[in-house]
Amino acid sequence: MESRSRGSTRNPLGGNTFLVIDDEESMLEVVKYFLELEGFNVVTASNGQDGIARFRENPGGIGAVFLDLSMPDLAGEKVFLDIRKMRHDVPILIASGHSKAHVVEQFKGQQYTDFLQKPFEIEELIKKVGSRFKKSSV
Repeated sequence: MESRSRGSTRNPLGGNTFLVIDDEESMLEVVKYFLELEGFNVVTASNGQDGIARFRENPGGIGAVFLDLSMPDLAGEKVFLDIRKMRHDVPILIASGHSKAHVVEQFKGQQYTDFLQKPFEIEELIKKVGSRFKKSSV
């Protein structure tokens, strides 16, 4: 499901979309809501397989990914690797209840954009998105 930004802010990814992959419905809704307030278009996926499928539908149109690591159907690491195979340069924000040290070790040698420890404050999400995912538009 894709939705347009409610605000008048120009999409900082130049018309691209943020893909949010998380198995927790409440997390999907909250992250989607606040990303839309920041001016992003948002597509959501409630599990890893759906996330891969949505990315595969339009890999060039996805400007960034919010990826939960712990999902029941498919491990977040597998989702990460599949997305990287399709497009190695897409920014990926990894969200996990595990510690940053655990995630750094798990993704040793892999290139992810940033990490967000769950549970997190909305301000943390906005700060990470603002500093790492916004690109200047031309």
